Amino acid sequence: MNKTEILKYLHENGLSPNKKLGQNFLVNEAVSGKIVDSAGIIRKTVIEIGPGLGSLTEILIQQAASVTAVEIDAGISGFLSEKFKNSSNIKIIHSDFLKYIDSEKYDAAVGNLPYYCSSEIIFHVIDAFFPETAVFMLQKEMTERLISKAGDAAYGALSASVSLYYHYDSSFNVDRHSFFPVPEVTSTVVKLVKNKNIPEKQVRDMFHLTVKSAFWGKRKTVLKSLSDSPFMNFSRTAVSEALEKSEIDEKLRAENISTEKFLKLAENLQKDRDYEI
Repeated sequence: MNKTEILKYLHENGLSPNKKLGQNFLVNEAVSGKIVDSAGIIRKTVIEIGPGLGSLTEILIQQAASVTAVEIDAGISGFLSEKFKNSSNIKIIHSDFLKYIDSEKYDAAVGNLPYYCSSEIIFHVIDAFFPETAVFMLQKEMTERLISKAGDAAYGALSASVSLYYHYDSSFNVDRHSFFPVPEVTSTVVKLVKNKNIPEKQVRDMFHLTVKSAFWGKRKTVLKSLSDSPFMNFSRTAVSEALEKSEIDEKLRAENISTEKFLKLAENLQKDRDYEI
């Protein structure tokens, strides 16, 4: 959909972009096609987050086996239901995506995510659906946080946590004039691909506690952050021993510890917990 079509649809249906929901409609058809192509969804099942007026949706349904589009805005949800009423491979869901769960298995997740809750949406995608691939449109700053590595300026709990499940595949920037209304920031489309070996739930839970605790103690060493953490209950001695077993210098700060090292640390802390039980 181009800008002229978007403005026409909005006027005819009494709709307008909702600033509170962070709505910026994609009006560049070339970009829409590039996003869908990057997702690689031919004959696959797709969940779309925040379809808006359907710029991506109308291309998705041409390629995918099925599309479930989850839209929080009631007016836009109704508009989409009418627009795609003759398409047999799409289901429009009026719901807050953060509260939406179903039993379907999706091959891919695609969405233009609002900045104010993009990290929450990404984790909900992982927790509730865990698709093989995920293609998200994010603010450029958010993408940098998402794909950064230990030692990078943007590296943090988000980077460390998401990379346990997905690895970065590719990305491209989108000019802000590709949207209506025009946002003040540059957007980036990023593609993530599921990792092959995911640890068992007990270790995953400990991993997330470990990462949360390590980054909670900002500017503190990892030994002090984990020992003083309000999120876990390990003695300084136990933490020190786990760090040594994991070959992590206890004087390091969280921003210098990779996902792989955090996972090894979590495994050793979990072993200590199991021993105590």
